[in-house]
Amino acid sequence: MRAALLSAALLLAATPVFTTPAWATDVIIKDFVGTVSVIEGDVDVPMIANNSDDLAVSNRDDVITIDGNIEKPEETEVCRYGSGGFTMDVNGKTWFGKRKKADRAFKTYPNIEVSVPEGATLTIENSIVELTTEPLLSRADLRLMGCRDTSLGNVLEANIRKSGSSYLTMGQVGSLELRKSGAGDMEIDEIGTARLNLSGAGDLGIGRVGQSAAIKRSGAGDIEIDTVNGELSYQGSGAGGLDVESGTITRLMIDKSGAGDVEIDADIVDAQIKASGVGDIELGEVSGEYSERVSGRVEVRRG
Repeated sequence: MRAALLSAALLLAATPVFTTPAWATDVIIKDFVGTVSVIEGDVDVPMIANNSDDLAVSNRDDVITIDGNIEKPEETEVCRYGSGGFTMDVNGKTWFGKRKKADRAFKTYPNIEVSVPEGATLTIENSIVELTTEPLLSRADLRLMGCRDTSLGNVLEANIRKSGSSYLTMGQVGSLELRKSGAGDMEIDEIGTARLNLSGAGDLGIGRVGQSAAIKRSGAGDIEIDTVNGELSYQGSGAGGLDVESGTITRLMIDKSGAGDVEIDADIVDAQIKASGVGDIELGEVSGEYSERVSGRVEVRRG
């Protein structure tokens, strides 16, 4: 019954507000450096490889807490790519060499497997985590830093702050609020509603937007969306472009400055365009209200 309710809620991701089920298990990870795998199953004591004397794990009252007791991992972890080299300094341990050596070093830190039922919540604070999740989560609050990658499965509601050079992949997301800085690409299968604030380098790919997306982007990096059905707001500065391949956009708002092209191949009902700087804007057919204010070397073409 729980699985059916959660799956239905995810498929109906147009609903703007979600509530965490009263029966949800909470997983909290804080002050931690290492690898975490969240698998689907009955709540169980986490399995730990490469245990640490500083690591504290508790499981009580449907709350699993993993505390690495590393006060400032963001100050002690450094990833640098230059001339093929890589430096990693975590919790007083420094490793030099290429990424392969750094990966071996990272594997000496705790590797934890957590088993929870569908509908659990996940919170990560002040941690450098290589993360994978399997079950459908009702909520995820993540503060991601450093150079370790995250693979997040399906989640009803997600609030993510990402910095550093790591990669982020996500499945279906009902409601997403994402603030990203630094480098690293991101791939998301499907979003119901989204508010995205992107800076730094790195590309973003989205399979489908089901209701609305508000995107604010500065710096470099392209955004590619396969399909948008609903509202789309895009505020872009710096380099990098936006490409939407299909769909029906009920309301399109573009505020673009700097360089970078915008290409919208979807059908558009109403559109409001403001652009300056350099770059082309190509739009599909606009069937409703249209307004345009353009300056600089910008050309707008409508299909």
